[in-house]
Amino acid sequence: MFTFSHHPTAITVSDGIQDAFLYLQKSRRTWLPVVGVIAACALVTHALVGSLDTSTLYHQDVSTGQLVWNADAWSKLSGAFAARLVDAFLSMIGGWVFYATAIAGLRNRPVTLSGVIVRGLVSLLSGLVVAAVAIFVVTGLLIVAVAVAVVVPPVGRLLLILLILAAIPGAIYLLIRLVFTSLAIFEGFGPIAGIQESWRLSQGSVSRMLGWGALAFLVTIGIGILASVIVAPFAGSGLAAVAEAASAAVTSTGSCLIVFMMAVLYESERARKDPTLYPYPA
Repeated sequence: MFTFSHHPTAITVSDGIQDAFLYLQKSRRTWLPVVGVIAACALVTHALVGSLDTSTLYHQDVSTGQLVWNADAWSKLSGAFAARLVDAFLSMIGGWVFYATAIAGLRNRPVTLSGVIVRGLVSLLSGLVVAAVAIFVVTGLLIVAVAVAVVVPPVGRLLLILLILAAIPGAIYLLIRLVFTSLAIFEGFGPIAGIQESWRLSQGSVSRMLGWGALAFLVTIGIGILASVIVAPFAGSGLAAVAEAASAAVTSTGSCLIVFMMAVLYESERARKDPTLYPYPA
């Protein structure tokens, strides 16, 4: 179970990462085997395929001076793509386990394989819905901007510039409002209801969630740097595959920590939006 350092409504971002780290230690029997599988897969795929060196895919023809693809370029590309696809698939499944473990800690529920798969597929469907809507909206806006540019060029160009300037902050805003979707789905909500629940919980809390997200982003960068430091000394050596496995273990453990941190924030926002869930003592 999660142990909150303060009443859920009053948890700060520093409390959140502390509580998440404490639960990371408590729940290691659930998530650690998953990290081990991800690391083992990285070890095997890197040992079989290795890192893709693009300079080995082509050569310069002596007579013409043009770049020509090597005969084994396609096999190298397909092998590297297949290896990365397997790594990405296992990382996705691992993320599902992390979300299920987070909700299990909040609700004192068991983590079951069927629950992980079903809820994970629902969350994947929800992500596809969000992506489809985003593509539809962006495409529609671009069509309007291009149409205006054809009729009234100065206004159309201005509209395109405004769309480009609004793209990044708009994407960040939507990401914040939808960050609880996967947690809500693993809680038991459907693909659309999970989006609605995330939107409800994030209402009026965007600035707070932005602060938590900034810390999570910094932690992610730190973990990425640590993973790179692990791999760099062994690049091109016989221990490169082992270093890649260690890097994958560090990265996936960091992802688990971030999920648990977001679970603390999720519960904090639930407590704020639904005060009866965590009434203050008299």
